[in-house]
Amino acid sequence: MTRQAAAGGKPTVKEKLWGKPYFLLHTITDIITAILAAITIICGAYGFVTSDSNDKLLLIYEVLIGFGILASITFLLSLILLHIPNYVLSAINICLITLLMIAAIVLGILVVAKIDQLAIGISMIALGVVALALLAGVLFIFWSDSDAALA
Repeated sequence: MTRQAAAGGKPTVKEKLWGKPYFLLHTITDIITAILAAITIICGAYGFVTSDSNDKLLLIYEVLIGFGILASITFLLSLILLHIPNYVLSAINICLITLLMIAAIVLGILVVAKIDQLAIGISMIALGVVALALLAGVLFIFWSDSDAALA
């Protein structure tokens, strides 16, 4: 029973959707983080392998690989360390999703501008925008306590 229901009031939308341990928020951020981590590592590794030592994007590729590994570690931690409150790991995942989105969008723009790989660049920009939309939806529902959030 939620705190609202225990106090005699009806549960809020947030309590209905997220549950006591913010289960839905945790699950959504875990899924988004895992997908973005995998794509980020693949894009960073591909760029790292195909670039030469004088490439100005080399540092960005290395940073992408690092972000992807960091996101993978937090995803694994969220699966292994179940005693950590879910909202703490969800907050970490949301921060990583934001960093990965920015990295994907910036790298996509640089790829289009520098090496004329329009398809790869646009797909990376689209990935960042889709992740931004998902994150915005998650945060909107999380901070909304009214029934209007579902309408």
